[in-house]
Formats: sequence, C-alpha cells, structure tokens
Amino acid sequence: MYSSLATSVPITEAQIPQFYKDATFGVPAGKVASTESPEPGVTIERDSQFGVPHIYGDTRAETVERVLENWEKIKQQERESKDADAAKSLAHVGRGLPSMMRAEKLGEKARRAGMDWANIRDVLAKAREELDEVEQALDRNDNAGAGEELGDLMLAIANAPRFINHDAETTLRAACDKFVARFDEVSRLAASRGLDLKSMTPSEIDALWNEAKAANYR
Repeated sequence: MYSSLATSVPITEAQIPQFYKDATFGVPAGKVASTESPEPGVTIERDSQFGVPHIYGDTRAETVERVLENWEKIKQQERESKDADAAKSLAHVGRGLPSMMRAEKLGEKARRAGMDWANIRDVLAKAREELDEVEQALDRNDNAGAGEELGDLMLAIANAPRFINHDAETTLRAACDKFVARFDEVSRLAASRGLDLKSMTPSEIDALWNEAKAANYR
C-alpha cells in the first residue's frame, strides 16, 4: 500500500495522532503533517510501512485507536529502556497541551495503568466532593485553598466526557458556542426593549436569559 519510509521528524506529542491519521488516511509516503511552530518533542525515527504489520514489527492495527495504543506501548518501552522509574510517572504526559486537554490525557493514561473511575456517575460524585471542599475553603476565607480545590474539580470534570464517548475540548467548545449565541440573544432582546444590561438586576438578566433559552438559543 505505502512504500517503506525512514523519517526523523521532530514533532510534539500533540501532533502524534495527526501523524498517524495522515499516514493511515492518505498522506503520500515521505510526507508528514507539520504545524507552523513545531516544538522539540518526540522524534519519529523508524522504518514504518502502513498496510502491513502495524505499526512496527508484527503487531497489526486496524483502527486509529489501536494505532495510538501501539504507539503508546512503543513510547513506554523506550522510556523504560532509558529510565524504568521515570517511565512510570505521568510527569511527561501532555505538558505542551492546554490544561483541559492535558487533564483528559492524564486520565486516559491513568486508565491504561489500571486506575480510573468506574463510570461517569463516579466522576460526578468526585466532582461534588471537590465542590463541597471548595465551599468549605470559602467558608474559611481561604482563597488559596478554594483555588486548589477548584483545580481538582476541573480535573475531574475534564475527564467526565470520555465516559460518554465525548472529548473534553469538543464538549467545552460547544458549551462556549452555546453561551455566545445565548448572550448575543440576551443583548439583542435588551437593546430592542431599550434596556441596558449594566443597569439591570441579576433577576432581570436571568429573565432575559431564560427567554433566550426558550427561543432555542441553546
């Protein structure tokens, strides 16, 4: 299918999935997708041949997910060959990614290592526990503690979508888009009635918000 290619292309860990998608779904041999500002990261330096035992050696992979699992095994083996103790740490995982994506990736890595919640309800229970701890810190006027507990809450929530076959980034992006659409409708309603959001009470704004929600700005 594809001719064997030998590459030594520096790519970031975040680019690895795209590398495999390109190689699997149609980038000609010898070409690797790149970003505008590649950062020092993982270097692919292998003889790879897609369409034959995959990815390297005799392991076959029929899906992108299996390709990525094989890649993770290869990376883990290489880390263990260099430093067995460091290879067990999650410290290296997704450090160049946005925090929401890194939180999700940390959860996935922990799952592969055998530690994870059983289902999304367990994740939500953990989130409620963290929320209680945020409120307890606020009751103590401990803003630093509240911030730390908020971080734990966000870490848990970032991992909830994967239990229902969603990803955190897409889920949050959709929520942002929904907020923008609803806010714009609230602003339009206020302007059409000669109202100024800055001078309105929270309850008056809530009424407009619910009106926008009822108008399918969801």
